[in-house]
Amino acid sequence: AGSWVEAGLLGNAFWTAVEADDGPIDTEDQKLLRGVFRQGLSDRKEEGELFLPPSVCGQAVQRLRELLEEEEAARRRRQEHFCSPAFAVADPGPLFPASWAPSLAISRQDRAAPPGSVGQAAQRKHARPDYLTDAGRLLKSLPAPAFDQRTEDGARFRIYQIGSLEVRTVQQAGGQEAACAVYSSVAAPSQASPDSRVAETERISKVRQYVEKRGKQGERAPGAPPPLRRFYVVLETERGQSILTELLEDGTVRWAVNPKDLEARNSLAKAVCVSDCLGASATVRDAMDFRADQVLSLAGAFSQSASKRFARDMCLRCTRPR
Repeated sequence: AGSWVEAGLLGNAFWTAVEADDGPIDTEDQKLLRGVFRQGLSDRKEEGELFLPPSVCGQAVQRLRELLEEEEAARRRRQEHFCSPAFAVADPGPLFPASWAPSLAISRQDRAAPPGSVGQAAQRKHARPDYLTDAGRLLKSLPAPAFDQRTEDGARFRIYQIGSLEVRTVQQAGGQEAACAVYSSVAAPSQASPDSRVAETERISKVRQYVEKRGKQGERAPGAPPPLRRFYVVLETERGQSILTELLEDGTVRWAVNPKDLEARNSLAKAVCVSDCLGASATVRDAMDFRADQVLSLAGAFSQSASKRFARDMCLRCTRPR
């Protein structure tokens, strides 16, 4: 590193050179200085024109580089642990500030928390890396975080709870929030796979009706029509299979067995009806017959009311006693 004082980089001129992408300071030195005077950790910029740059002595600079490498390694370990199933709100561990540790009462309450609660034991969590591809969509629909803490360098760690899903995000100081892990409190059925076949004689044990908003989320402009809502039904069979059926915008009726995005979709939607079908003795064949009848009667037409009727009538068909 050259002499920043000799180069006239004093006071505000020094900070301008540090922040400029094509300034007089070379790339390696600029990276070093940005790390040393990291936002949230250093207030030296407040000295203004009275600020004097640090020493450019070879040993001093080398020691600074070593310290920054240690800090970066610590940040990586923090993020890796936070994103792992081993992280628990009740016991964040020595990698995080002591202020993160809850009181003894809260710790006991967390240990007794039901499945799906934030901070539950690691063995109850099931990693869902496949949902990270939907992270952008999930972040737009997330409620207030159930866990929200910062480290001394300004990094922000959040945990959101959406139904059975737990979404963890990290936001570095001055950066964008990004999802790093998604966990589920519900284990995927071991024998269930997308588009697997279901025996037509298999009985339906439970039916769930959901409603969701379609299109862009956010505030509605004055005078604009309300967002389109779509209804769909999830049939659960006695052997743990899940069947999604719904009327689509093109007028067709979808029938999907164990779709891989079902849990994330259910977490973002609202359940309007959940009914047991134990006394109805409805089978998958009964639901398929009803779907076929609806395809003929709808004749390719779609509307919000038609979507609602299809979902409602499917629920009634599966719960109606014989």
